[in-house]
Amino acid sequence: MIDATGANDSQPDPNREWWTPREVSNLFRVHITTVYRWIEVEKLPATRISRNLYRIRAADVRKLEAMELEQQGHLRMGEGEPAADTGPSYEDTLRMEQEREEEEREAYLRGGDGAPPPEEEPK
Repeated sequence: MIDATGANDSQPDPNREWWTPREVSNLFRVHITTVYRWIEVEKLPATRISRNLYRIRAADVRKLEAMELEQQGHLRMGEGEPAADTGPSYEDTLRMEQEREEEEREAYLRGGDGAPPPEEEPK
């Protein structure tokens, strides 16, 4: 919604059935990327309208809010402290990817049979 100053506060109308990812991010006080991550991992059901456009049912937002309230010790979303980002950090994601790549490399060198990698011959 655009106010008299032209600013977009993206606060959802509680009577609307469909919300945008931006409105959900504002409600939960998380980055919009977190909302897209929730959609990707199916923590938050959403309907894809087009390639990069999603809408989320208000009922699904309320269900997620109830889950977050339970996990956050009954802290109301949008009041007090912001909700914790439930996904891994960027650094954790990089570390996990590097570990996975190293495991795949070692498995490849072993020939996939679980044997230790062959020792390199001196040159």
